[in-house]
Amino acid sequence: MSCNYTFNSGQFHNLEKDYYSETTNAGGGNYNTYGDFISGSKVDSTLKNFEYENSFSFTPSYGSSVQIDFVSEIMEYGNGYITQTPLGLNRILFSMSLDFNNRSDSESEKIINYIAERKGASKFMFQPIPRPGLSSSDAHKSLYSLKPYFLQEFICENIPTQIAYTDNNSIKLNFINDEMSALNIKSILHIESMSSAEKNIIDEYRQKYVLDLNPSVSMSREITIRNQAFQSAQSKSFYTTDGENVRKENLRLTFEKIDDAKLLKILSFFIFKQGVESFKFKVKRPDERTAEFMCMSIDHTYLYKGTHTVSVSIFEVPIKKRFIKC
Repeated sequence: MSCNYTFNSGQFHNLEKDYYSETTNAGGGNYNTYGDFISGSKVDSTLKNFEYENSFSFTPSYGSSVQIDFVSEIMEYGNGYITQTPLGLNRILFSMSLDFNNRSDSESEKIINYIAERKGASKFMFQPIPRPGLSSSDAHKSLYSLKPYFLQEFICENIPTQIAYTDNNSIKLNFINDEMSALNIKSILHIESMSSAEKNIIDEYRQKYVLDLNPSVSMSREITIRNQAFQSAQSKSFYTTDGENVRKENLRLTFEKIDDAKLLKILSFFIFKQGVESFKFKVKRPDERTAEFMCMSIDHTYLYKGTHTVSVSIFEVPIKKRFIKC
């Protein structure tokens, strides 16, 4: 497969993609072009018909996971004051670690061939639920790569395979999408054709400043006390505090066995802060305190149907940093 990179409607890249054929999607009631699809599927309250060409349609096993990292540059100004600056435009790295366990030789061969044919460079769509056959109210489910994420266009570079015994194999694939930025971050979780209840959750929690969702009791907590040391060859070391804000905490919060609604609240709260906006969180005893934090990464594991575990890495910052959301 190949894509033609030409000027088309003011764009550097041709809007016609190999996985979205205008011929297949011709006719009334459909998104007739890829351009119509990528814009309309996000803003239409009722999703039109569409059909991908040869999408990745294999259903992963439970235990699969998603990781979201916010790539930033940390600038230190002394006295514990820092600023977290976005490093480039497409700085939100999204990856899926997908397990395909106990698969037959036939299915395993199809999975391996699909990924190998794209040579680690050609992008593809991941669509576990096809659009045909879904009602208008359920049509948005065809856009999920894995609920609740609407991201598409992945690459995959490796195909680790474990052969358990005859006709029983396990494959682990890492799907990567590096095209998300502050310009399109809303599309990770939100499209207009989803239910009002889900949209209300997203709108509420993307605006929140205080983290009001209690994590599980188990938590990793590292407290660092900054100091300065003075020494010479003729004397022992002398220590003193390193200006203001000498204390800093790094936390790993875990939300265990949560349902779909709480998952959406947690993801909306952290994703829309993009790793550069702070929030307030009360750390429980021992040493209970309320402080300002930023999020570095999010890890989401699918335990079983409708049940998830989410872990987030956060670090303390000395001052509040908030943005006005549109």
